[in-house]
Amino acid sequence: MFEWQNGKYEYTLRGGRLVAMFTVKFTPTAAGMRIQVTQQDGQRYS
Repeated sequence: MFEWQNGKYEYTLRGGRLVAMFTVKFTPTAAGMRIQVTQQDGQRYS
């Protein structure tokens, strides 16, 4: 979990069981919100 900061669209978080660092990026779209998760090693998740 993390605390949403108004106006901020990118966060760096530490994963729970994986203990890996992730970047979570939120991008507003016409259909809603696009969420992109990238692990520190560059692997992407949808």
